[in-house]
Amino acid sequence: MKLNVPLIFALVFVILGLVVSLISYRRLSVGRASTNWPSVPGQIISSEVKTIEHVAERKRAYVTYRAEISFGYDVNGRHWVSSQPLIDQPEKTYAAEARALVAKYPAGAGVRVYYDPANPSLSVLERGALPSTYVAFGFGLAVTLLGLALFGFKVFPRLAAANIAIRNGHNPDPGWG
Repeated sequence: MKLNVPLIFALVFVILGLVVSLISYRRLSVGRASTNWPSVPGQIISSEVKTIEHVAERKRAYVTYRAEISFGYDVNGRHWVSSQPLIDQPEKTYAAEARALVAKYPAGAGVRVYYDPANPSLSVLERGALPSTYVAFGFGLAVTLLGLALFGFKVFPRLAAANIAIRNGHNPDPGWG
């Protein structure tokens, strides 16, 4: 059996694009919903910058930074603790970005906490989705469309050739590869 590399690439692009799009779409949906969530007073429990070391290809190390912020709040007489200040909080390339978020929410500070009324354990300090989430969604759609286009350019010319062969009375063998 002959391996059809272009079709495999097309399938990988479609699957990868759909996964990125679906994850981003979920975050966008929650981000949009959060703009209508009610709020309650809360308090920052801890706030610090966490350094995360990664090892990439060829054992090359790099570092990213994450603002680790936990906060407490009460909804309907029950106390909740969360560590998600934003709907989508990616790791930062520069420590200054993470430090800025930590400086905005220092330990002990009083804050407004926005929570999902259907699931009060889901809460944020800042409502809405980040611009990077929209970019990720668009990227996922673009990769999906690229995969579909690759699939179409590979499959449809073969189908057209087979259709012409059938109309001309031949037994088509499009070769699919």
